[in-house]
Amino acid sequence: DNALKKWICWRVGLPPVIKRNLVTLSLYFTLRIDTSLLQYKGMILGVEFIIVFIR
Repeated sequence: DNALKKWICWRVGLPPVIKRNLVTLSLYFTLRIDTSLLQYKGMILGVEFIIVFIR
């Protein structure tokens, strides 16, 4: 995935600064999605745990 992005940036001929920013942005969004997914999973696990605990 990263190699493809680098190749696209290289093909387009973007300045290095913009290339770096694109990589940073993609990493940032990937982390954001991962953390939100983790929080979502955590909520589901918490609810399941509470239901089991009440039983």
